[in-house]
Amino acid sequence: MTLVPLPGRQERRGLRERMPCMIIRRPIPVLVALAALAPQASAQTVGADGAVDAIAAAAERYTEFSSMCADFEQELYTAVLDRSRDSAGRLCQSSPNLFSMDFTDPDGDRIVVDGSDVWVWYQSINPETVLRMPLDPRNGSFDFYREFLEDPLTKYDIGGGATEDIDGVATVRVDLAPREPLSYESAVVWIDPGTDLIRRVAISEANGSVRTVTLRNVDLEPVLSHATFIFEVPEGVTVTGPRGMER
Repeated sequence: MTLVPLPGRQERRGLRERMPCMIIRRPIPVLVALAALAPQASAQTVGADGAVDAIAAAAERYTEFSSMCADFEQELYTAVLDRSRDSAGRLCQSSPNLFSMDFTDPDGDRIVVDGSDVWVWYQSINPETVLRMPLDPRNGSFDFYREFLEDPLTKYDIGGGATEDIDGVATVRVDLAPREPLSYESAVVWIDPGTDLIRRVAISEANGSVRTVTLRNVDLEPVLSHATFIFEVPEGVTVTGPRGMER
């Protein structure tokens, strides 16, 4: 799966950092604590078999739609900088290789996969240049539904099974370890068992960087215009990329 570092909020606007809170309570007897925690731990996991069932159901649901749009929030942790950056917007995808990511934060940034090329325009960082790269049709590219839900039981060793809350919905965490070398080290998807849809995905690279995308307001019957998956190069913007693709 192709991973392109995506822009986030400018430094002067500050980065959202989540710091753990420490709550001090009166000590309670150990046996009482264990007794209280045991039922809760059992209720918060469906086990590895449940994880397999969850992604198998999601894979079956994936065959039922060809297009999808959703609001997204993304956190990109860059290991070499030990820094996280947040971004948000709306993404759409359509089979087999059409994808768009329109950012509202930072506003104006855009990524488009038009079926043959990938266009990346970080207007907030470098408005004079757009990156153009050839699309590799052999993988899921930016379509993580396709990447993780096409034949997942053969493609991955599957673990996890913890039940984790996302926006008030109890989702099943599914850990995915590729059985063959891929462009990423591992991934985690969180599946809503009520809809069999992916609500969150975290993709880990070999260098320690992690990209986490949370989806909301998923629309499986979007009204898509032709312009959704077309990148029009603005006047005065230079196209750069591999040799032969510049202009």
